[in-house]
Amino acid sequence: VRLGLKHAAQLIGLLRRNPGADVYLPISQGSGGFLRDSLFIGAATAAGRRVYVHLHGGSFAEFHRTSGPVMRRVIARVLRPVHEAWVLTPSLADAFDGLIPRERVRIVENAVADPGPLVRRAPAAEGFNVLYMANLFPTKGCFELTRALRELGERAAGWQVRFAGSAAPEVERRLREEAAELSRAGVSVELAGVVSGEAKRDALGWADLFAFPTHYPQEGQPLVLLEAMAAGLPILSTRHAGIPDTVRDDSEGVLVEPHDTEALAGALARLASDADLRARLGRNGRARYEERYTPARLAREVQAVWSAAA
Repeated sequence: VRLGLKHAAQLIGLLRRNPGADVYLPISQGSGGFLRDSLFIGAATAAGRRVYVHLHGGSFAEFHRTSGPVMRRVIARVLRPVHEAWVLTPSLADAFDGLIPRERVRIVENAVADPGPLVRRAPAAEGFNVLYMANLFPTKGCFELTRALRELGERAAGWQVRFAGSAAPEVERRLREEAAELSRAGVSVELAGVVSGEAKRDALGWADLFAFPTHYPQEGQPLVLLEAMAAGLPILSTRHAGIPDTVRDDSEGVLVEPHDTEALAGALARLASDADLRARLGRNGRARYEERYTPARLAREVQAVWSAAA
């Protein structure tokens, strides 16, 4: 609350020092965060400025639907003067239905920096390297991945699986227990912790496959998938949130239903055994990144919005 009030006061100061400036706001999908954001929207609209809200997740419609009647009225009132709402993919365009007219909803996708040329490991006759890189929340699919590996059993012998990301102590403990069990089937599991910079580049160069079987409720367009495409990696993920708009099944990756560990295991086995498929998916992913997900594309798109507004 204290920070929300402090930041609202800072915004008022910025509005005074920047007459005519519009306001861009990444908007929250929860009650506390939305009430904080309502202060910013109220200050901007009271000053006569255009407000652009950008939804970086995929659960705003569910947040609105499950809120109480008072909160739903607050949401509707706060969003009424918003000039435009931006969502990440076409399948998320209904997030503001009943709140903001569809003609004022724009698709503005994410972007990530190009990792540049990566040092790829030499192809090996045996073995298969699987990279998971994200926060190690259970809803991000880390345990679906270990369950799928258990289903494969000795068919995954010789594989190496690297989990990169932060984990709560209880999640790390459980993953280490799973790693010990998988090691008996010949699967090597590494918990690499948070990776960034050269460590992230090394991980992307090490991998044969990027696996991200998420069912995270607030998922939108995961940046890790854009990073994997930029690195030219084939992807195994889920038909969830904006992922099918981003990674097309059998084009840049293979998609399975969330929670379906049997399908996940089957897809892992298929990708491990088909190097040509992996190479095709990786090439397509890199091409899609260059076409749609570079910072330069995002800059051009946002500049076009501001130019049209001006």
